[in-house]
Amino acid sequence: MTVKVKSSKMSMRLDLPAGVDLLWKSFSSKLRNQINRPIKEEMTVRIGGIEELDGFYDVFSVNMRDVGTPVYGRKFFAEILRAFPQSARIC
Repeated sequence: MTVKVKSSKMSMRLDLPAGVDLLWKSFSSKLRNQINRPIKEEMTVRIGGIEELDGFYDVFSVNMRDVGTPVYGRKFFAEILRAFPQSARIC
């Protein structure tokens, strides 16, 4: 069996402070503004299954194209949602 290892990505974890206020104060003013903007614009979040695929895919494909990343086909996500209906969600 061959195991492929990627060294181009990594994950980092940071312990959260004891309270929300301390966490908020730890953010830069730029990040706080980036968080506040969608709140002020009353953005919403929807979580669902296959019924959310069209809206998700519209946003996903434009963003991937804009950053120059090849886009998975819509069918790829549809198959995941069909194969794992109890655990796969779109947000």
